[in-house]
Amino acid sequence: FVSRAKPMQHLSPQRPPTSVLSPYMAVSVVGQFTCQLLALMSLVAEAAKHEPEARERDPEGKFEPGVLNTVVFLVLHLAQVATFAVNYTGHPFMESLRSNSAMFALLVAMAAMGIGLATGWLDFAGEWLELVELPQELRESL
Repeated sequence: FVSRAKPMQHLSPQRPPTSVLSPYMAVSVVGQFTCQLLALMSLVAEAAKHEPEARERDPEGKFEPGVLNTVVFLVLHLAQVATFAVNYTGHPFMESLRSNSAMFALLVAMAAMGIGLATGWLDFAGEWLELVELPQELRESL
């Protein structure tokens, strides 16, 4: 979907960043990392309040769904959607995100899926993905 974006018909007078280490890229990466890390840390701390008492988990044992891994899955899912949306290079170098209809539709569908799973509207998909139903106050935090 990203590679199918069409270049603009006319070259832009503005030049794209010349290096991955440019100030724009550095601020963008650090900003995205900070936002995603803070969101993950705060929601994991909130989810830990809703986990049953500490139990021993065997890393090699059978998977047991819980509130914590459900929250981590949902946060990382929505972070990936946001990363694709934020890092899409549109105007003035390529067609806009809305013009790239396949990419736009995919991002909207994936964001809707994440929201649907978080709110419990897609409980059939949650069961298939082995997610647990989140407590109401935790849903509101997400």
